[in-house]
Amino acid sequence: MNYLYEMQHLDKNSLFSIFEAGDEAVYEEHNVTHVLDNPYVLMGMVLRGLANWELLSIMYTRTYKEQFLSQEPRIKRLYFNKLCGYLERIGDRDFDTIYDIGDTYESGATIDGLYTLLKYFTDTEQYEKCVVVNKYYDLMSSTIIKRELSLNI
Repeated sequence: MNYLYEMQHLDKNSLFSIFEAGDEAVYEEHNVTHVLDNPYVLMGMVLRGLANWELLSIMYTRTYKEQFLSQEPRIKRLYFNKLCGYLERIGDRDFDTIYDIGDTYESGATIDGLYTLLKYFTDTEQYEKCVVVNKYYDLMSSTIIKRELSLNI
């Protein structure tokens, strides 16, 4: 049996609620909210959120094209603002540990993800969000350069 044929039609009013669900709800459900202060977890939530956005956008565009495209700018704004909120929570106090994030996550994927956010906030003229994202984009870029220089020595 093909599961795609069994998929039920969704109510247009709740169609995009999946984008509002976040990792925080899972952490709260399992009573491990203390990890939400960890910069590695927060950066992981941003990167995973961007990957999920891409997949869900493709899925909804194929399945509910007209409905999704009419709501996509609003949903993307809400979703990307939420992802930027995770970066804001890392804050300056954890600035030293951010250098190690490039070792934890693939640095190229991290840079690409941050660039995606930066481009979105630039294109939508949300410059206060650009400042937040750019801080981590620059920091990750300099970390990669330093690591490559140390490998070449």
